[in-house]
Amino acid sequence: MADWLSPENVTGVTRVLDLSGVFVNSTLGGVLARARHLDLFGFLVIGIVSGLGGGILRDTLLQHGTVPRD
Repeated sequence: MADWLSPENVTGVTRVLDLSGVFVNSTLGGVLARARHLDLFGFLVIGIVSGLGGGILRDTLLQHGTVPRD
């Protein structure tokens, strides 16, 4: 079996892809806020809501619960 398929590497790649998706959703929200000529507060609200909303929607569709505490 290939060395890059170890559970640690797959977990790391999954985490990077997950955070990249949140970043892209936030950026898209910022682009939409700029297109509507919103101020800084509107820009931040739209960016945060779209970033977190995409993550929550993804978790709901994948049927993941809350993040377990260590």
